[in-house]
Amino acid sequence: MRAGAALREAQGYALAGAADRCEDALERAQELYQAVGEPPYGTRSLVDQVAVFRAWAFYDLGRHAEAAAILDTQLPLIAPTALRARTRFGLRRALAYAAAGEVDHACELVTGLLDDIRQVQSATVHTDLTAFSKLLSRLRPAAGREVAGEISEILFPG
Repeated sequence: MRAGAALREAQGYALAGAADRCEDALERAQELYQAVGEPPYGTRSLVDQVAVFRAWAFYDLGRHAEAAAILDTQLPLIAPTALRARTRFGLRRALAYAAAGEVDHACELVTGLLDDIRQVQSATVHTDLTAFSKLLSRLRPAAGREVAGEISEILFPG
């Protein structure tokens, strides 16, 4: 329970832009999880909850390329049967790439997730898909035109 609280604390510090405090909370969470072995609290779909939280904290701190790199290593570790987790963190990986300036690659990643996004009924996925859509609207990449239409159909079904 304390490890989960430390992860939430890290997330709050990241949102506040307090990088050092965020890192301290992430390290504390890592130590607490290691002390108990298997995490008794939170999702069981993630092999390393701290790494995934670190990625999203880095995203919130503006360290987008680092966030994408962490998610590159963590996403393959999520079981293929954990559709919601794979979709959620796959979409966050695409957001990190887009924010890091690799918008075409991000669009490719989202294109590969569209069927899964349609299957997963998740408010978090919907929120992240909306954020990705807004990013595409602002950046207007050539690769984003087709995926933007499909995203719009998902977000605003006829």
